[in-house]
Amino acid sequence: GKKNLNRKEQIIEAVEDLNKQRRTFIDEWRRDVGRIKKIQTDFFNVGFVPLTKKKKVNDLFRKTCNTFFDLRKEYFDKLDGDLEKNYDQKKTLFDKLKDTTAEYLTSQELNKDQWLSELMGEWRQIGRCPKKNESIENEFWKLLTTKIKELEINIDTFKHLKFESKIESLVKTQRKDLIEKEERIIRRDLDTLKQEYERGLKNQRMFGSKQKNVALQNTFLNKLSLKEKRIKALKSKLALIRSIQKRVQSEGDIRSSEENKS
Repeated sequence: GKKNLNRKEQIIEAVEDLNKQRRTFIDEWRRDVGRIKKIQTDFFNVGFVPLTKKKKVNDLFRKTCNTFFDLRKEYFDKLDGDLEKNYDQKKTLFDKLKDTTAEYLTSQELNKDQWLSELMGEWRQIGRCPKKNESIENEFWKLLTTKIKELEINIDTFKHLKFESKIESLVKTQRKDLIEKEERIIRRDLDTLKQEYERGLKNQRMFGSKQKNVALQNTFLNKLSLKEKRIKALKSKLALIRSIQKRVQSEGDIRSSEENKS
């Protein structure tokens, strides 16, 4: 009985530890709700405890779990209000983008690339919208793609700045899990391309010097060249992630230093 009581008290401590944790994102709450449900199952699967302690330990466990769910409700109540504000801000920015013309950028003496970078950064900084308004996300990027053509902004520049703003947003919001996911995808694609490129170099030997092979050889070499460019582009993405991480860390250190001085 005493052993079971000790086990239940350890489980209560685990819930108390969860209640002390700081959660910023929805998926962190979802993760911990799953943990609480498992903990509740574990608690009630523990065997007999002394009758003199049973009510007290069960009441304490219930109270500790209720604290967790109260914190969760408080988070989501506040989140609902924040999401509505986010939508209002995104709708304003969306309408502003819709009305933007090349003439406007010229009249304001705005650099197109800088304008694009700041616009995407501002959009990502706003955060999520209510589920009923989530479609504005796809609508924004679809409209922006159309505007890129209208404003004659280089598509490769757009892709680079889009990736840069995405990573900067993830770094600033400390989404280490999503950054690591991006890096895994890039490294996977990089490994695949490297293997294809190496095989391509070896297969170059199959081409002879006869004129009839020239067209086929040129097609093959063009494909090989494209793979080489994609390899360089993926390496640049990995370097960009590291560069942004260092810059944001440096900016944070500078702010901390200035705050300490003041």
